[in-house]
Parts: sequence; structure tokens; C-alpha cells
Amino acid sequence: MCSLIINLNSNIMINEYMKNTLKERIELREKNKRIKIYKVTGLIQTYNKVKDSIVPYKNLSPSQKKSFKIIFHGNGGYTKEEFNNLDKRDKVKVTKLWRRSQRLVNNYKNVVSNFYGNMIFANFKALDFITTLPCSHIDNTIININNLKELDIDYDDIILLYIKNNLLPVDFYKNK
Repeated sequence: MCSLIINLNSNIMINEYMKNTLKERIELREKNKRIKIYKVTGLIQTYNKVKDSIVPYKNLSPSQKKSFKIIFHGNGGYTKEEFNNLDKRDKVKVTKLWRRSQRLVNNYKNVVSNFYGNMIFANFKALDFITTLPCSHIDNTIININNLKELDIDYDDIILLYIKNNLLPVDFYKNK
């Protein structure tokens, strides 16, 4: 979440105004961090295009979730019956689409990892050779083993990544 860890439900003597102010500041800090990551990863243009229509993943319609799951999970986005009813060419398309999406997600995770690494090591002069490389300088052959939660990446970020790379349409959030 953020470096400021406060349990707003604890017995500390703070009033509702202070709780709301703290919540707003935490949300603003998170939004600013996310926008900074979007700038580094190149998603800022896509974010600016669709920011007025962005809906959190949990509020997406079932058809939108289904489209995302098919791209993100590949064959796992279908039930066994649905997958068995697909034509062989469709199965191959789904597999190719899934592989492409996983390469994109892996590269995105590598860039975010580099971003966090540069933030951590920025004050160590001995590690200047690492921090002077741009975050987008990645090796595509390295498989990032961190999960999305560890890197603070959520499905909304992945949807933006897919929109940027034409795996989902630009009007994805508007299609219900």
C-alpha cells in the first residue's frame, strides 16, 4: 500500500475528519505513484486517453471480464465445455494471444521491478551503474518470478497495457 501504515479502525483517538483526511492523502499518494509508474512504463498516453471512462476491475460487466480473462488466462478463461466447443483454429488463436499477453505482462513486470530497484538504490553511489540505466532497459529473456501483488500491479494496470498494445480495444471500458 504505502509507507504510512495506520489502522484507521484502531482505538487511537482521531475524529472522522482526520480519518477522512488520512484516507484522501493515502489515495492521492497511491494515485501519484501509479501515474509515475505509468510515465516510466509508457502507459501514460493510454491512461490519459481512457482515464475518464476507467472502471475498477471488480465493477466491469461480465462480458468485459470474460474478454480480459480470455486474454490474460488463455484457455483458463473458458469453461471446459466452452473450450471443447471451440474450433481448432480458435484454440490456436487463443493460445497465441495468451502467449503474447504473457510476454507483455512479463516485460511490464520487469520495468516495474527496475523502477522500484532504482528507487531503492538511488542513494547508493556504488550502485550508480545500475540506477543510471533507464527502467525500460530490460532483457526480454528474463522471466520475472514476482507476482502482480508483490509489484503492486492490479488488473486495471494490465487492462491499460493490453489497450496500449491493441489486445483490447480503446473503447473497452465503454463496451458493456
